Amino acid sequence: MRSPRLLYGRGLGVDEASGFVRALEHGLVTVAPDGGFQVPGARACSKNLHLVGRNEDHVALHTEVLIHITSYAELILDHGWEENCVVFDPFVRGAALDLWGFAEPPDGQWWAGEITFASEAKARVDGPDGLRSLLTSLLKLSYDPATRASNNHLAKWREIITLTRDRDIHLLLVADGARWWYRVSRQGESALLSAIES
Repeated sequence: MRSPRLLYGRGLGVDEASGFVRALEHGLVTVAPDGGFQVPGARACSKNLHLVGRNEDHVALHTEVLIHITSYAELILDHGWEENCVVFDPFVRGAALDLWGFAEPPDGQWWAGEITFASEAKARVDGPDGLRSLLTSLLKLSYDPATRASNNHLAKWREIITLTRDRDIHLLLVADGARWWYRVSRQGESALLSAIES
């Protein structure tokens, strides 16, 4: 806990720490000595994932990755998702969101099938790259797709629009201490986010 706090003041949250350890204990994530990790049971998983990395002139813990792993583990352990229905860190189609959930296990290529769930993880609720900032952008874009937003937020919004082309999806926005659930329904060229659970 001391290292990230000393390096850049973010600290390590109880939620992300305990959730990460829980994922480890259940074998949902494997970590290599160099800090690289994999999610072996996922339908698909990026091959280039790391718990630590360069942060200016030092090495820092990627706290956003911890809550990302935590939310994946909660889907499997608490919400009954099959591992082979969840993609961890999608890496095709210019994906911008952190998790995809498919309605059925793969029958052929892993990316084929009906995506009914997506998730985005942020390290913290507040701050310039926090979850609240993302949600504010998404809600503004849902009312007016011409709203100005950061490139990062626009990429996530465009992916939501793509995923809701043929069906509603569930969207989970997660950070240390927060789980915000929404149903997202396509409305013409936009989409409506309706809170269903927090």
